[in-house]
Amino acid sequence: MDLLLETFQSSFPCVVSTWQWRDGDGSYGFHLNEPVPGWPRPDAMGVWAEMMTRHPLIRWFAVTQDPTATSIGRVPQNAENKRALSFLRAELLDDGFEQQISIPYRISRAATYRAFVIAKSGQDFSDEDVSLARRVQPLLCLLARQANVLDERAAGKPDVSPTAVSLGLTGRQLAVLQLLAEGLTAEAIARRLAISPRTVHVHLDHLYRKLGVRDRLRAVLVARECGLVLAGGQPRRVAEPPQPTDHSLVRDVVGQRFVAWRPGIGSLSIAGTP
Repeated sequence: MDLLLETFQSSFPCVVSTWQWRDGDGSYGFHLNEPVPGWPRPDAMGVWAEMMTRHPLIRWFAVTQDPTATSIGRVPQNAENKRALSFLRAELLDDGFEQQISIPYRISRAATYRAFVIAKSGQDFSDEDVSLARRVQPLLCLLARQANVLDERAAGKPDVSPTAVSLGLTGRQLAVLQLLAEGLTAEAIARRLAISPRTVHVHLDHLYRKLGVRDRLRAVLVARECGLVLAGGQPRRVAEPPQPTDHSLVRDVVGQRFVAWRPGIGSLSIAGTP
């Protein structure tokens, strides 16, 4: 996460880059690439919870169901919520990041939202900036899908198998192997990981060579014998923001890099990275 945020910071003309999330119960939070002095204000966090769904970009994505990365300045004015936009300007103008590009990789009508946001002051982002964001977006979706597949495996086997390390299996190859063991075809694996069937076959060729087999049936058998894949039937688990612990829950969130707001609890600062 930190590496992605640092890369956005160096690739775009921006003051801050952040990972943002929101869930249907109204919980939301963000992870900044670096602290912003004097922000966020604790008394504004609850109002932000209400305004998140009315944020021009989030509202545009949800209503149009078009998650293509774009900037606030490119949202049609008749689609903006004036109250939310007024609050947004009041809260962010003095902090120097009222102009924003959002690059979502997960969004739904249920108000679930996962995105990277880059922000700055002054004029809207250029066409070149938005074009770059749109080129990066499919890679973020791909990364999130692979992380979810590996997370499913981690749910059943918390540690990486020493066998996988000794065989030189990559994270992508383990993801392909797990889906292969679940009975998915090359085409289905390609759809799940958002890659081409040709790329899947390339990964399979490498897997067969590393496992010393010649077909997928034997590959799955060897993988199960070596503990490289789950036997199946494990529930799908999607990575979520970390839950606060007693030592990490603080009320003073000003200047914190990773902050959340949860209904009934309020503002939280959560130690570590999501």
